[in-house]
Amino acid sequence: MKGKASRGNTLSFGIFGIKALEPSWITSRQIEACRRSVEYWVFPVLPEKILFEITGLSETRAREAFRIASSKLPIKTRFVSLNDKV
Repeated sequence: MKGKASRGNTLSFGIFGIKALEPSWITSRQIEACRRSVEYWVFPVLPEKILFEITGLSETRAREAFRIASSKLPIKTRFVSLNDKV
């Protein structure tokens, strides 16, 4: 897996999200640990891919939720928001 994500690399549904910083395969167990009923599934993740989005929370609460979620993933991630400059 080389390069960066050309699709799914901007926030589309939420105000805050977490973005992959390195390539990896994410398993269904890892996804479910972050989200909570997928049986088995994996997807390739390229750097810059938005993994999760959320809206309706303050930035402080969103950062905390994504800190917990990203700790369950095997890759480095970064918190992003619509207010971020590229």
